Amino acid sequence: MTEPRRPRWQVASTAKQGFILGGFWSFLALSQAIVLAAGDGGWPSVLLGAGAAVLAAAYLTTAIALRRR
Repeated sequence: MTEPRRPRWQVASTAKQGFILGGFWSFLALSQAIVLAAGDGGWPSVLLGAGAAVLAAAYLTTAIALRRR
């Protein structure tokens, strides 16, 4: 018999891991927003900041869902 797999939306194994990685990606997204507000960076900063924001949302959503279980 096979073990049930975790849901597709769950990117972290534990809530603690999700909060730590979500915080890291949030920090990276915020730092890229500050770089863009200062007038530096260009389109690589936009891509990196947007990607970091998406990853932060995914990890934090997973962490909250795991914490509520």
